Order: sequence, then structure tokens, then C-alpha cells
Amino acid sequence: MTIDADPDARLTGILTTYGPSLRRLAQAWTRSAAERDDLLQDIAVALLRALPTHRGECSERTFVWRVAHNRAITHAQRRKRQPSSTDMEPGDVASDAPNPEERASHAQQRALLMSAMRRLREDQRVVVLLSLEDVTLEDIGAIVGVSANAAGVRLHRARAALLGHLQDIQAERSKTQQRSMR
Repeated sequence: MTIDADPDARLTGILTTYGPSLRRLAQAWTRSAAERDDLLQDIAVALLRALPTHRGECSERTFVWRVAHNRAITHAQRRKRQPSSTDMEPGDVASDAPNPEERASHAQQRALLMSAMRRLREDQRVVVLLSLEDVTLEDIGAIVGVSANAAGVRLHRARAALLGHLQDIQAERSKTQQRSMR
């Protein structure tokens, strides 16, 4: 897209190109489908407002991720001030699996991953989500404001924390199942 293009047309192009990735990002930062959709709308508005400021100093992809992650962090901070007891239902997670058994298994795995992702600190969640979207360490560094090496270190530590959270969740579920069997 050219820098001088109509902002609405640029936004449409960006949402077409990055829509699925932005949806996954929003899903990782929210607890329900409605909240996810609200965050996606907030990201789209933030992108529309920020488009005139993008002058090509970084790639469009880096620009989109920076705006989206900043919006997601703001959303999460606002939610902390207004806690909600709802959590994303496995049925809210989209899956392309061809049969119901595989869909159920994938939904459980994704729900587990999303639960673990929500336990990460915000700075850790950002680098993991960007890594999952195949964003380079150089671009991750540009998005979060650190060097590529520092982004790599943050990503390594965040992955270790994610693994720890996954193990904790599985242990919690195992204890719960054992109690219910008594």
C-alpha cells in the first residue's frame, strides 16, 4: 500500500491481510468471544487513527503489530480494573478440524494454550504472540522497543514461563479430576 492511499482503503487492505492474525491476537488477550470482537474493533479504530502517522520508517507489518499490541495491552489494563469471572469457552475457539472428535481435542488444546497465555505477564505475552505469527526478532524488537537480541532473550524467557504455566494448569486439572472421582 502506498502511504498516500485513502485511509479507509488502507485499513481494508490491512484487515484483509492481517485479519486472521489479529483475531488470534485478540483471542489471546480476551476471555470471551464478545470481548474479543470488541478488542478487534478497538484495534481497527486505532489502526485507522494511526495510519496517517505511518510514513514508512518500519514495515507495514511491524506498524500493524505495534498498534495492535499496544491496543491489546491497554485493553488488558482496563480489564484488570474491571475484573470479570468469565473465561473463554472452548466453543469460542475456531478450529478447522474435519470431525467433531478432532474439533473437541483441538478446542481443548487451544483453550489450554489460551489459558496459559493469559497467565503470562503482558511483556511476555506480546513476544510469544508475535513469535507465533512468524514475526522476526528484529521486528519484535522494533515493536516492543528493544534490540533483536533483547527480544530473543525475552522470547526465550517467555516460552519457559509459558511452559511452566501449561504444566501448572495440567496439574490443577489433574487434581480437580482426582477430587471429583472420590
